[in-house]
Amino acid sequence: MVERHEKRRLVENFLSLSFIEGARYLLPFLTIPYLVRVLGPDKYGLIIFAQGIIQYFNILTDYGFSISATHEISVNRDNPERIGEIFSSVIFIRILLMLLSLAILLFLVFSIGKLRSEYLLYLLTFGAVFGNIFSPVWFFQGLERMKYITVLSVINRLFFTIAIFLFIRNASQYIFVPVINSLASIVAGFLGLYLAFRIYPVKIKFHLPTIFYLFKKSFFFFLSRLSVSFYTIANTVIIGSIFTMKDVAYYGVAEKIVRLFRRPINLYNRVIYPFSSYKKDREFMKKAIRASLIFGILVLAGINIFAREIIMIVGGRNFEASIKLLRILSLIVPIVSVHVLLGSSVLVSFGKEKYFNLSVIFGSLFYILVLLGFYFFGILTVVAIAAIRVLVDGFILVYRIYYVRKFNLLGGSNV
Repeated sequence: MVERHEKRRLVENFLSLSFIEGARYLLPFLTIPYLVRVLGPDKYGLIIFAQGIIQYFNILTDYGFSISATHEISVNRDNPERIGEIFSSVIFIRILLMLLSLAILLFLVFSIGKLRSEYLLYLLTFGAVFGNIFSPVWFFQGLERMKYITVLSVINRLFFTIAIFLFIRNASQYIFVPVINSLASIVAGFLGLYLAFRIYPVKIKFHLPTIFYLFKKSFFFFLSRLSVSFYTIANTVIIGSIFTMKDVAYYGVAEKIVRLFRRPINLYNRVIYPFSSYKKDREFMKKAIRASLIFGILVLAGINIFAREIIMIVGGRNFEASIKLLRILSLIVPIVSVHVLLGSSVLVSFGKEKYFNLSVIFGSLFYILVLLGFYFFGILTVVAIAAIRVLVDGFILVYRIYYVRKFNLLGGSNV
């Protein structure tokens, strides 16, 4: 059973993260329509394409620590010495992976003509990776100190939003968008380090066994996250490689809107995951999943009813092609509202990390096979890519439900 003080902590964490998501909801609804109109579809599409490529390096440098290190911090929260070892090991590994990422990016940018023509854009976009490697969000999440995540996230988004309106006035200034984004990430990252050392007696302690342990443990979480990128981030990169930057912009706007409406679900999971790891309360988890599904269904209905109005507000008449894409991608929301919780908050929390990771690895293989099939038969379009994205999430949901039931993780759940 969930005790009263634990419920209060969950509510406090949820409210703290709600404030974050409120800022992350409202501020993009200011910056996205502004950038779309000022930069136009071509330049806006180019920026999204660059962000899609750089996101792979964010995945590499995160290396699954957002799940594995969060779990380690949560279960060792009363052991300051172990906390110091974990914290130091994660930062050390991330720095090494960042240097590897930069070397790979430089090789790609100066080897591929399409990237070389905009090399400065990609290098400046990479600055966000530097900020992210020092961000200790995983640390605060493991300690269930969500208010500090609130501070970091709001500072990041406010910095970005204010700077966009101050410095971006026409399409020729598109290069300043990654500069602003990278600076915001770096400021938030170093501020996060300062807060971590200020609120908790973290002592830097390089312990080789811990470094190897975390590197090994996080590998399959990294593969899992990388696999997710095949059917999320890869869509932007594929569209930009096969079609035009305008198509990237049309898809990107629809995808960003759906992502905004998915954020409360991710917030919900981030609050519940460390608690579930610690308590393993099956009845609580069943109620949490039902509530998340109801929210997802309501969002799906709302998006489909007001799809045209949403696109007109965000992109304007030049983005009518995004309406159909938005309606298709909105199907993801109720699917994700269940499978996200079944993933980390159930499978990982109850010791079935293998099936959490395999669900997205097999999901990515499913994505690749379907994508290649569409391409082989000459029916691959931007709309088809959006539909494939929905199918993959459906596949992952079915996979996770099967193993949750197989191991009876929710105690006779009807999930």
